Amino acid sequence: MSRERLRRLVETADTPAAARREVRKLMREAINGEHVLLAIVDILDSLVDGQEARGGEAVPLDGERISALGKALDGHFKLLNKVLPDLKSVELTGSDGGPLQVMGRQVSDIELAARLLWHLRKQGTTVEGEVEAEEPPGERSLDFLD
Repeated sequence: MSRERLRRLVETADTPAAARREVRKLMREAINGEHVLLAIVDILDSLVDGQEARGGEAVPLDGERISALGKALDGHFKLLNKVLPDLKSVELTGSDGGPLQVMGRQVSDIELAARLLWHLRKQGTTVEGEVEAEEPPGERSLDFLD
């Protein structure tokens, strides 16, 4: 990634936040994920075998080298996290981005929230602003949450 390309990117961005997003995107593209993954596999192989190939011969690992390989492994995982998406949350939708279909019928957000609230109350969890419900709303129960 050249300095000129970065400078043009920052100058043409609408906002500083947009410039930062584009720079991060370019950096992710510059990281060779396959190379990082292969390096991780090589390090793990060396750690499992207790030796590594240096100069065409197998050299046993000592404590200092194991520590160094562990730090290198941590660095490679951090680089890999820059390339792979962070899946802290995943949005579930039905086909074509529509509502999620459960057992062949649509479940609205309100019905799903009411069912979840009922099951939370059944387990003894109190929720702020909760609504009284003796049975879960809708035709089917969410027994899989128990």
